[in-house]
Amino acid sequence: QPLVRRSLIVLKALTYDPTGGIVAAATTSLPEWIGSVRNWDYRYCWLRDATLTLLALLHCNHADEAGQWRRWLIRAIAGDPADVQIMYGVAGERRLTELELPWLPGYAGSKPVRIGNAAVEQLQLDVYGEVIDAMHVARRTGVEPEPQGWALERKLIEFGVRPRGAGTSGLDVQVTYRRPLDEAQLESIDSREVKVEPEGTYLVTDALAFHRGGAVLAHESREYREASNMSETLVKAIRDFVATSPPRGAAGLRRMTLDDATILVEPGPSVFLVAVVRGHEPVALPLYMIEVLKEVEDIYGNRLSQWSGDVAGLEGLNNVVRKLIYVTEAPEASLGPLAQSPMAQASRLAETGALTGEGGQDFFAWARSLLETQGYAQAVSLMGRVTEALSAPAGDIARQVQEAAEAGRATGAFEVSDEQMVLYVDIVRHVLEAVANAKTKAGIERYWPVKRIAVKPKEVTGLDAVTAFRKIIVGQSLAKELDIVPPNETWRGMKVHVQVDREVVSAAYKLWARKIEVMLKSQDPWKIKSGLARQEYVVGIDGQRVRIDPNMVKFGESLPETVIEEPFDGGVVYLDTEMTPEILGEGYAKELVNIIKDIRKDLKLGEADGIETRIRASEDSVQLLRSWRDFISRETNSTDVKFVREDVTDGYIVEASLGSESFLVSVKASEA
Repeated sequence: QPLVRRSLIVLKALTYDPTGGIVAAATTSLPEWIGSVRNWDYRYCWLRDATLTLLALLHCNHADEAGQWRRWLIRAIAGDPADVQIMYGVAGERRLTELELPWLPGYAGSKPVRIGNAAVEQLQLDVYGEVIDAMHVARRTGVEPEPQGWALERKLIEFGVRPRGAGTSGLDVQVTYRRPLDEAQLESIDSREVKVEPEGTYLVTDALAFHRGGAVLAHESREYREASNMSETLVKAIRDFVATSPPRGAAGLRRMTLDDATILVEPGPSVFLVAVVRGHEPVALPLYMIEVLKEVEDIYGNRLSQWSGDVAGLEGLNNVVRKLIYVTEAPEASLGPLAQSPMAQASRLAETGALTGEGGQDFFAWARSLLETQGYAQAVSLMGRVTEALSAPAGDIARQVQEAAEAGRATGAFEVSDEQMVLYVDIVRHVLEAVANAKTKAGIERYWPVKRIAVKPKEVTGLDAVTAFRKIIVGQSLAKELDIVPPNETWRGMKVHVQVDREVVSAAYKLWARKIEVMLKSQDPWKIKSGLARQEYVVGIDGQRVRIDPNMVKFGESLPETVIEEPFDGGVVYLDTEMTPEILGEGYAKELVNIIKDIRKDLKLGEADGIETRIRASEDSVQLLRSWRDFISRETNSTDVKFVREDVTDGYIVEASLGSESFLVSVKASEA
């Protein structure tokens, strides 16, 4: 108890009475050790440190001092939460410019002496959580509330969870807690890299599942709302629809409007699936709805057909319904749990003509008409149509692999038994089907080259097959590079981040734990991983070599933004979709060859008939294509291929858009 009292006296002595601000130190430039240059000015109020001080005061029943500090806090950080600093002056000063005073000798000759602190410019996102936690504890322990306090907390929470902009962002989560009958405060830290999409990417704000009796079975939302503000009007409108609906599964897709939202309702035998859209309705949304509804009915339908109101047995329903809030038309955006679904490929298949409606109609127009006029059974038949279109390339791939394998065996390239050959060919076929699916998801034509693929088999047999058929995989996938990853290893193309177990580090190096954590997070994770595998990774802390044990860190993995992961029966394929200039040039050239060949057919020219070809494109595209002029000429039997800047008015002219680029192609028969 005397030690606690003495500590409280120190905290009180560090409090600036006129404002309530609590400083970290009473003087400046005391060195970390005599002669050190690490001499900082700590005569300021760090929000994180002062927050911990506040908690200590509250736990010791010093509510007056805690209330005084909270009033200082509200005054200091008033305004835009984006402008919150990690530290302030005792009166709330924001400008704490760091200066060195070379004319002062420093404590025991330790120079330089500093005033001000450049750390004020640092961004430490955990400050928001610390401040909110302190204000929550103050409120819970009875500190008299301030009028602006709750409004400030709400603003900080809103700012803390809202990304600052689109792109990839690191997310660190720190949770402190206590266990029953244990006075020690424990904490858990985790890190993830998340992708933040531009605002408006996802337009489905809510996805709901209603039982036919009117009960809400699941509700997932992208919008933060107070629990009491869930749209009662929305729920009532849907219940009214349910109450007047036709017999089970007989009704088609229905739409209604409510305020500024469009509500889509898809009835099933036991469940009504609902999607709320604010803004433009994604064209493929009805297809995703029937796909999700079928999954719900397949898993929970029997139980719900005789439902008594007991939620037991409905575990996981929210996860299925949640898929709808990932529906988007943005080509680069993540589809989350929908990425592996057949409907995710429908747009690409329709664009290439591989997926059409009855009589060759536009697939989406035909599908929407069917969904709006037919019942559940007919709607589900759409999924079979998409699956059939997806499986069409698989037959071609199997034939090509078999032919390549037989040719290789005939030349002695493969020395394997008949049984092994059958197994290897099947594995490689699955690999190439996965590559084709990944290309489709990325919007890349099968005949386009790709920068890199990586194949990670689950078992050694798969590894042997991929290694033996390496050339075939590269040739069929048109990959510039192929990485073969053993079953128990991590692909070097993955993003790896370090997760430090602070408890384990603190147990071994209590005083250096925080420094070790910061240093490890700033270093190359692959280097750390490699060093730990050899049991010899060390870091330098304050001039000392500190050994890092494997149990001190874990490694998290995430896909780079340009990589698509496609599992197959026996492993996983990673496809790098980055379009380098070389790949774009080759891809454009192959596209133009196909266009010119189609024009030859329209002109009814024989393969031996020469043609003259003119291509108008942007200067950037022309630069990419110059080295492919001979290829285009040879593949199309063009006696002359020219890239032009002027308007083209003669010949058979076709305008084509390839990605973000536009091309004008003119073809005419060569003069004899």
